[in-house]
Amino acid sequence: MLKKCLVNEDKALEIFCKEARKHIEVLKKYGVFLSFSTDPMLTETRDLTFSAINFCISNDIHVKVLTKNADFILYDRMKNLCGSTVARDYVEFGFTLTGRDDMEPKASSNHDRIEAMRLLYQRGFKTFASIEPVIDWTHSKMVIDLSLDCCNHYKIGLRSGVKKDYYSVLRSGMAIQEMVEKIVAAGRTVYLKESTRALLRRCYIEEESERILSKTLDIDGNPYKTIK
Repeated sequence: MLKKCLVNEDKALEIFCKEARKHIEVLKKYGVFLSFSTDPMLTETRDLTFSAINFCISNDIHVKVLTKNADFILYDRMKNLCGSTVARDYVEFGFTLTGRDDMEPKASSNHDRIEAMRLLYQRGFKTFASIEPVIDWTHSKMVIDLSLDCCNHYKIGLRSGVKKDYYSVLRSGMAIQEMVEKIVAAGRTVYLKESTRALLRRCYIEEESERILSKTLDIDGNPYKTIK
């Protein structure tokens, strides 16, 4: 639901457009990310999201959408977006994938999210997966395996607020290395969040961890710069 301060969807869109115009040059350079703090494809507010996306497209602003929802793929406004060749150049769709449906009871299943990603990929949209948080390595590797044919880019991050020994050093190092090498071998790209990079460095000597990291991208999508 919308925050009360936004009044209604019309007012919320007005605020969004006003702020976007104010920072238009920066947004044209860096784009808009919708959204890590909430889900932009919730049924209650997805109309607002599509209106914001259309505004961005018409103003040459690239948009990345991150969701746990798969149902929006059948929504009329999504079908209209799929019919636009211009939209494919401006909009990327990402899905949070943990492999643990039991821990996300109100979200679409991981299977349905991957199928939605596959449909979008087949329609010509760029796609990404947020493998975050890693609940356990087995399920994270599983969703990567299932999505390699339809995911352009992966982001891998760990759980926060857990005990230091939550992730086994021996198993974690092997799992991260296996995931990175499998993703790269498939012609995809991967970004390891700082938490994951720090864990990798605990698992291997510097030379080996930097060798693995050299296969990844940084947060801006550039090749990771290894430690000199």
